[in-house]
Amino acid sequence: MTDRVRYGWLALPRPSVLGGCAAAGLLGVAAWRALDEPTGALMVLRGTAVLLACAVAFAVDDPAGDVLAASPTPLRRRFGMRILLAGALALAVWCALLLLAQAAGGQPPAAALSLEALTLTAVGLAAGLAFQTWRGIGSPGILAAPAVAGAVLASFALPAKWALLAPGPGLPGWQEAHQRWAAVLVVAVAVGVLATRDRAARRGGVPVTRNAQAAPYVANDTAR
Repeated sequence: MTDRVRYGWLALPRPSVLGGCAAAGLLGVAAWRALDEPTGALMVLRGTAVLLACAVAFAVDDPAGDVLAASPTPLRRRFGMRILLAGALALAVWCALLLLAQAAGGQPPAAALSLEALTLTAVGLAAGLAFQTWRGIGSPGILAAPAVAGAVLASFALPAKWALLAPGPGLPGWQEAHQRWAAVLVVAVAVGVLATRDRAARRGGVPVTRNAQAAPYVANDTAR
């Protein structure tokens, strides 16, 4: 397990992931004065959630994917360790920002905002995995990160009955908005699971093709 973590850390695009997490932390510290009231804390934490989601999305980058595609290591395992490491870093920064906001007196709705942050992270990962698997892009983080920011901007154009960014807890639409966040999370996770399915995987193993069936006969002819 220790070797797997070490190799996952070495394969992680650390400058992008650490840079995004650092930017989120700096934003929270720089906006300290805005954290002392609920509206300001809500805006700052949502902004840091976008930055953290963009940072984790870079964990999908796999420049050596073409070389490792033939290895016996499953695709999900190769991606999983990098995603877990990047997610752990983002989670540490997120928890620190929540504690900072609470210490400042903003009293943020931690559970609801954590759901939003988790959903944005899942959307970024799903986008990156989709670009990597279905478009053959080895380093999709540069596309997945803007996809997260674009999704947030697009949410402002949603009609009121589909709004995601409710103005605050206790106000109309807050609970309904987070039900929609949960639905988006489920869809993003489903897309990510599909995108990390090995192409050669089939029920009962890899199907035997005509060429594979003919291989023993070819080998026998060659031996003769």
